Amino acid sequence: MKFTSVILFLITASMVQAHGYSRIKPSEMDRSDSVSPAISNENPRYLRALGVQLGFATDLVGDPVFIVLKTSYYIIPQLEAELNIGFKNSAAGFNYHLNRKYSDCRTTPYAGVTAGIERGTLFLLVPTGVSYIFPFGLSLSADLNQLIYLEYQRHEWMVGISAGWNFRIRRK
Repeated sequence: MKFTSVILFLITASMVQAHGYSRIKPSEMDRSDSVSPAISNENPRYLRALGVQLGFATDLVGDPVFIVLKTSYYIIPQLEAELNIGFKNSAAGFNYHLNRKYSDCRTTPYAGVTAGIERGTLFLLVPTGVSYIFPFGLSLSADLNQLIYLEYQRHEWMVGISAGWNFRIRRK
């Protein structure tokens, strides 16, 4: 089980090489107008840090679909805190997006861990996926998840997709 999670993370990390991330270093940014680099940041996960998505996931053998409402907040452009509320479950966790702080790339691969409860049973969800945020705020993501039931010591593979909106917020 641990080996599988490591392999998924390595596959996701290798996907980073396929993206055209901005190579601008903070020291190379134009500061002639005395604007802070954080204010000049064009990273869509910085500009649109608060998100709400509707998602669903199903296991690979076709069991019932999980429908969840996801709320997320990008603490920094690489780290997303997530809260999921569904008909059968609720969960909270973090996703790590493989991008740079000043990247303007809208597509990022990610991996994370989420802990939750489903009908009184504790579980861990280990997602690996890809996220895209459109310039106007629409966000889409697709992921492959390893669902681990802690009490039963069993796990399942799930695929999920979600769509929603990321909102512009002011940061200090």
